[in-house]
Amino acid sequence: MKRAFLFFMLAVFIMAISDAAEVSLVNPGLEADAQEPWYWWGDAGTGAYGVSESSHEGKKSIKIVADKGDYVPMGLLQDFDCSPEEEVTISAWIMSPESSPLTNSDAFVRLEFWGGEPFNIIKSYESPHLTGTFNWMNSTISGKAPEGTTKAKIGLFIWNPGTDHSGAVYFDDTKASKTGPALF
Repeated sequence: MKRAFLFFMLAVFIMAISDAAEVSLVNPGLEADAQEPWYWWGDAGTGAYGVSESSHEGKKSIKIVADKGDYVPMGLLQDFDCSPEEEVTISAWIMSPESSPLTNSDAFVRLEFWGGEPFNIIKSYESPHLTGTFNWMNSTISGKAPEGTTKAKIGLFIWNPGTDHSGAVYFDDTKASKTGPALF
């Protein structure tokens, strides 16, 4: 009986440590009027925070218009703590309206792992790049934090891979979760 109890407790312990923990992103639904701690990076377009033109859930989202910057990205990012060997999954809902389809520009979600001296990107992962017109769809990407990682970032991006780009994209309802490294 003791042996069965010990195996049961071990199984419960393993399940507890392997469950993904939700990362507490600030304003994950992009509803608040204050942008912080989200921040803009890049110069591929014009970003608007807290727009009410379209949203997946709630009343607001962010909008990026692909109206400037050739061969450059632009995104809205938020950092969170991360350690080596953690498995991180991020997601966001993305939409490009029929009235302003992405042309010669892509939208995607990007996961970045940062650390080291100097503090830099160690590794990054991108969801499939979307272009044209598309209804709200969930875009998800996962990756394992490499050695030296101290921070991870969720990024909501457009990329202008050339010239003559146009269109708009909306991002909403972001999520991030982490699973710790296996102990066995």
